[in-house]
Amino acid sequence: MFYGSYNYSLDDKGRLVVPAKLRSDLGSEVVLTKGYDGCLSMYPVGEFEKMLLSLKSLPFEKSNLRVYTRSIAYEAERLMIDKSGRITIPPEMLKNFNFVKDVVIAGALDHIEIWAKEIYEEYQKHHENEFETVAEDIPNLYEK
Repeated sequence: MFYGSYNYSLDDKGRLVVPAKLRSDLGSEVVLTKGYDGCLSMYPVGEFEKMLLSLKSLPFEKSNLRVYTRSIAYEAERLMIDKSGRITIPPEMLKNFNFVKDVVIAGALDHIEIWAKEIYEEYQKHHENEFETVAEDIPNLYEK
């Protein structure tokens, strides 16, 4: 399980140190793909493969499911964590997700999210008052 948030910086080669507390559950290879709300999602290979299996069981003839499946699969990159605990984010991902220097790395239970710091702060600011409202709705999700 991944949790906590960490402020880090990219170096000029697009390399990012993965916090040691998170790295221990990742293994030496990870999958980086498009996440929600403007972030990248980083998965241990096994978790990503589980997600792909669940996507494979969805009806591909449905247009919206094809779009989602393609987005996850097309944008996925398998990366090695180097001896210094870093990944190198591909240049296209750096550009598409507005990474310049400062990033926030956040645990999201089964995966890790990587955010451009400015986008993360804007997301947090926009959603800061929703915590209690969402918490009230959680029991309703389990009653169905």
